[in-house]
Amino acid sequence: MPPGWNSKRCRELRELLLSGFQKRQLYAISGDEYDNPLAGDAINKAQRDALSAGEFPPDVSGEAIHLTTSLAELHDLKRAFDENEREKAPTVNLHFNAKFSRTSIYRKNTPVHSTIAGSLAYQLRSRLSLSNNFDFVGDTAISNSLPIPDLFVSYTDWKAGVVYRPILALKVGFSESRESLESCVKALLTEVPDVGVVVLVDIKETPNYKNPLLKAVYSKISRDLLQQDPKLLLKQDVYLEDSSDKNSSLFRFGLRWVGRLRGSAQVWKRDPKSNKPISEEQVTFLGPNAEENPRLKLKLSDFVPSDIDKLKDDYAFDCSEWAMRLERARWFLARNRSGVAIGNLRKYNPN
Repeated sequence: MPPGWNSKRCRELRELLLSGFQKRQLYAISGDEYDNPLAGDAINKAQRDALSAGEFPPDVSGEAIHLTTSLAELHDLKRAFDENEREKAPTVNLHFNAKFSRTSIYRKNTPVHSTIAGSLAYQLRSRLSLSNNFDFVGDTAISNSLPIPDLFVSYTDWKAGVVYRPILALKVGFSESRESLESCVKALLTEVPDVGVVVLVDIKETPNYKNPLLKAVYSKISRDLLQQDPKLLLKQDVYLEDSSDKNSSLFRFGLRWVGRLRGSAQVWKRDPKSNKPISEEQVTFLGPNAEENPRLKLKLSDFVPSDIDKLKDDYAFDCSEWAMRLERARWFLARNRSGVAIGNLRKYNPN
């Protein structure tokens, strides 16, 4: 056994390697008492049939579906997605809450999620570069029993041995209910003792996304698109509904694919007395009520286990950069949504 190690530390590392570094498509099971008993989403037969076939319904608003299911039904869903995605990149993550018999189906990271995760990592890495003890890990589980965060920062305690400890997590919600987001945050702070801070970023879209090709009023446009050369369709550009408003809805093929975005951010940590999750002041950085100079403040000492004085100072994320990058991400999202929608249109209408 390496110097400074003991059986407990070995068990911790084994658990981390076996359950922590797992891909996003793996489903997780928890009995978290802090997970609010959210009502299951109302879905129609076509949407339920899509899930049974291992596909995220194309006309669902938002990036998550919450269903009341049994554990057996969870296994059926997982099998369906595994079979459907056997030869392509995974598109969802499944999470089952045993206490409330609820399965949550999350889309794999969108350009919105990736943009926030990349910007946060870039800003924080510049400060933590004073030490080589930190790593930034995205799209990976901290624990097999918890929803997967969009990013986490891990700390390596070289003096005690090579033990990776997640100390900060990022949760980005895109058109997801506030209750669901806070439930995930509380679970991370409650179930993972080493995590000192969770950054919650809540992005809302107006109007909520609905695949326009599935609307009867656009049936003629759908037929026309089916008759066009796919290569020529890919060349068609995305454009703003209002060229003078950079946050106005984005259109392609004469149809809306992305609405306006609003964004807020909040730091969550543990109360020093009760040890329960508590939230700091919310910062609005995107939308009509955005602050002029949005900064998300936190104390590095709340999550950085270091003796370096400069790693104990106050710190603030520049949320205006997040807003700027999200404006660009919307364009990628519009192309992604429209491309997937046309692909599904051709798939289900081969003739």
